[in-house]
Amino acid sequence: KIAVIGASAGIGLETVKRALERQHEVTALSRSTMEISENPLLRSITGDALHKNDLARAMHGADAVIVTLGTRKNMKQTTLFSDFAKLLLEIQKESKSKAIHLIVTGFGTGESAKYVGWFVKLFLKYFLKDVYADKAKMEQLISESDLHWLIVFISIFPKIALNPFSEVNSKSSPSTFLSEAFL
Repeated sequence: KIAVIGASAGIGLETVKRALERQHEVTALSRSTMEISENPLLRSITGDALHKNDLARAMHGADAVIVTLGTRKNMKQTTLFSDFAKLLLEIQKESKSKAIHLIVTGFGTGESAKYVGWFVKLFLKYFLKDVYADKAKMEQLISESDLHWLIVFISIFPKIALNPFSEVNSKSSPSTFLSEAFL
């Protein structure tokens, strides 16, 4: 049983499609209606990942939770990611869930920033600075928690991650760096 948080487009929608192709039961939470064929294995919840009841309902009974939240093309300052992490940790603490949480984020934020070249650093500094600052807060909250987690850094620059590599953090949970092209 898989819960996909942020499932209406992009990586989230593709994750739902692939999970259904593999015959997994999927609960998909998104703010808008998903454009996907009906499937008896799919439970779609239109809601908000920052509303406790919506998020708890989507995660209930899941063996794995895949978080693919995004701001679409909005590059303004946000607290979406850090607010989500706080709520996720609150729900997990109350439910005592043992689900694995896969957090999809951007290459160049948090732990992955040390692997970014000068061109990407400039791009992030001038275009995604505020969004990535909040993603870094989310990653810190998640990595310092008792959650069973894996943070996956996705690059919009395919050549950066042609040879993906892993690094083990202090909790012995791998953080994986991949190109969006691998998905």
